[in-house]
Amino acid sequence: MLVPVAGIAGLNYVPDMAELWNPHGGSPVNEGERRAVQALVDGLPDDYKVIPSLEVRYDDRTDEIDAIVVGPQVVVLIETKDYSGDVIFREQGHTVNGAKFASPVDGIGRKARRLKGKLSDAASLLRQVWVSSLVVLAREPRNLHVDRILERWVC
Repeated sequence: MLVPVAGIAGLNYVPDMAELWNPHGGSPVNEGERRAVQALVDGLPDDYKVIPSLEVRYDDRTDEIDAIVVGPQVVVLIETKDYSGDVIFREQGHTVNGAKFASPVDGIGRKARRLKGKLSDAASLLRQVWVSSLVVLAREPRNLHVDRILERWVC
């Protein structure tokens, strides 16, 4: 599992474990998402909450989010990828075993910006909350390349 949970929390050690917060009854849609959520719960400190499989509704769309990590000063939207082969993340997209796909970094980044706007509109105090995004690999692919410019958003 490549989830750098201490990096999300900004810690070099992890004192306890995060809380799985799930009043909406969301559950990971596949085994990769389940492993990623469990790694986040096990690896983040106890003042963090992990919300699995959430839908955020807007006027004209619904964003499906694999998981959201909520910490004391940060909200991180998680896009989980369960790749096992040859994976290349480039600035303009990525490939898996030679097949080209749109960038999940861009996709989860757009969702994070929309959520930040929704929070800011809901209450002026929420404008101070830092909202970020991360693509989490649920397992280590056979070969992995991440362009340097994307390294902070893919782990």
